[in-house]
Amino acid sequence: MLYDAAPFIRLADFCGKLAADTGTSSFGASPTFIQMMEKAGLCPKDSFDLSRIESIVVSGAPSSPETFAWLYRSVKQDLWAHPNPRYGGDMQAGFVGAVPTLPVYAGEIQARMLGMDVHVWNESGEEIHR
Repeated sequence: MLYDAAPFIRLADFCGKLAADTGTSSFGASPTFIQMMEKAGLCPKDSFDLSRIESIVVSGAPSSPETFAWLYRSVKQDLWAHPNPRYGGDMQAGFVGAVPTLPVYAGEIQARMLGMDVHVWNESGEEIHR
């Protein structure tokens, strides 16, 4: 589902209704949009049937652990909420990404993309393994 927002409607309510009415299984949103819903005190699962949503892709900017906590609390607990590493088309998007069979750690990209030999080091030059 793709929707180009109209500026004169309550977008959060409208997106929840649209997702419920269409049976959307995957929804994309920016961290800013999610934070706006949280600050407005919205809890979409209380107003709409979001049982068919399986995943929410958080994209457009880095996401905080609080963003993911709100999604699990206010949308659906068994959601696959994951960051899309394409923050403005960054180069790493071809090397790392989301994997539905692995656990999600809030604020982190899940895994190497298939066939990519990717490694991460900390400030001391030690390789980090998850």
